[in-house]
Amino acid sequence: MLDDSASFLDDLESELSDDVPPFAADPAPKAAKPARRSNSGRLVLGMTAPQRMVIAGMLFMMVCILGSFFLIITDSIGL
Repeated sequence: MLDDSASFLDDLESELSDDVPPFAADPAPKAAKPARRSNSGRLVLGMTAPQRMVIAGMLFMMVCILGSFFLIITDSIGL
């Protein structure tokens, strides 16, 4: 029983290893990215301007809702 598991683990380790076989050819070098011409399409945090606006709107709505709930819970305002 233990002999079978040892060979299985050896096979699994050889399949999952990151070693590149010596006969494998090196991959072709990647081409350089073209330079941007303007800053109008600039990405901040990996998002475009409309995506950032949606995130900002969602954050604003969450703050408003949570603030309203807090005011209701503390009995500062009434329904």
